[in-house]
Amino acid sequence: MEVAGLTVGAVALVSLFKDCVDLFSMITAARDLGKVAAILDTKLDVERMLFLQWSERIGLLKQDSTNTLSCDEDTRQIVSRVLESVKDLLSESQALQRDYGLKKVDVTKPTTDHTLTESTTGYKGASSHRFARFLKKFEALKIQTTDTDRHSKFKRTTKQFRWVIVDKDKFNYLIDHLSYFNTSLNNLVPISVKSEETPCENDLIHIKDLAELDLVIQATANTRPSVSKAATTAKSALIQSRVVRSLWFRSYDDRRINIKDPHFKTVQWALDPPSDYLQWDDLKTWLQSASGLYWVSGKAGSGKSTLMKYLHQHDQTHTLIRTWANGSELIFASFFFYALGRPEQKSQSGLLRSLLYQILEHDPSVTESALPHMWREAYYSQKSSLDLKVPSVAEMTAALRDICSGLHADKQIFFLIDGIDEYEGKDLDVARFINELESFPNVKILVSSRPHPAFFHCIFSKSNDEPSRLDETRCCYLCRRYRGFPPLHGDII
Repeated sequence: MEVAGLTVGAVALVSLFKDCVDLFSMITAARDLGKVAAILDTKLDVERMLFLQWSERIGLLKQDSTNTLSCDEDTRQIVSRVLESVKDLLSESQALQRDYGLKKVDVTKPTTDHTLTESTTGYKGASSHRFARFLKKFEALKIQTTDTDRHSKFKRTTKQFRWVIVDKDKFNYLIDHLSYFNTSLNNLVPISVKSEETPCENDLIHIKDLAELDLVIQATANTRPSVSKAATTAKSALIQSRVVRSLWFRSYDDRRINIKDPHFKTVQWALDPPSDYLQWDDLKTWLQSASGLYWVSGKAGSGKSTLMKYLHQHDQTHTLIRTWANGSELIFASFFFYALGRPEQKSQSGLLRSLLYQILEHDPSVTESALPHMWREAYYSQKSSLDLKVPSVAEMTAALRDICSGLHADKQIFFLIDGIDEYEGKDLDVARFINELESFPNVKILVSSRPHPAFFHCIFSKSNDEPSRLDETRCCYLCRRYRGFPPLHGDII
């Protein structure tokens, strides 16, 4: 007989495995054990997670050749004996009470006994995601057992009773036995080189509670070091995510989005200059060559922001700066100042938050090094991203400096910043900030503003270059800081 494409032997093995999983779910810790109860529940949960991992790795519920046991009858029989041992271990009432520190509780009867933990009302833990996936696949098989009476009795038992841990020392012996059987199952069907991965990280990444990850780390530190390491990695990833999300603010990209899309012919000259265009003003050449600063400057209403939006979204811009990156990893970050917008849209804090958010979202691995104080706050306080304090301007400036100079020195970073004249503070402050950023050899910056004296003074204070005067419809004039270009000869007006 076959069921849903599975042979009789495979059906029996799947049913046996499902019984074991159900028996795992019957055990919980007593509340009066205090914090130890959570540790014991977590230890059991980790073993169930590993048990479910094994079934998925070998394709136990698969109907094709990916089921590792489908063509190996000898191994399947040995696996069956191990699963029978697991089932016996978790279902022998006297042994569970005498040897493993468990107490049988009828959960269907009203009682004043408050020994059960909350985990009996709804399962949560490291195995929950994989457990839900297993149940969905199992139900899809529509397995019908021939031993209806035995199956019904077993199902009633698993719903009616719970095993409550009352002796932590004895219960640890049960964990040791379950660990032994999990190891035996994995040894019977070793992990091949091709399928080698980090399944524990895949399970633990679904946990969004730092306290729960701490429990996994603590519960497995001495017994399951690989799980403890995976939980530590998952915790770091969760903290990274919270820190990065805390930098985000809703209006950070509103200004760019609300700028009217340009008519193609009015701005195509920027990336496709005419033949009589002065070579040193050629934006296209600059984008794909040396690092440094390119300044788009013009009077109010001359179309600077329209041009900047066009450059931001045009595929050719990204193609050109990838040429500049020359095979190195490229990071693109932008900000559009807006004097009439929210405080974050016109402040240095908003600029820094936006740039850091985009960089760290691209590569969150440097979050801890870039923002160590914020990281520690998230780590020790276990605050969500909504509760974390926004870093100070000094902290974010230092973070951006560290990212450009050291943490991402092997990457090429392109900044596009529009409307620096709409910054609510002093022009000289934002100009100096731009100057500092462009001093890093792996950084290229495209900025736009009205021709305020402070920008002229600061941007050209270290250079003999002079701005190139263009037609008013082309943002009045463009000027560029060189790096790696030959010096100019003659006056350019």
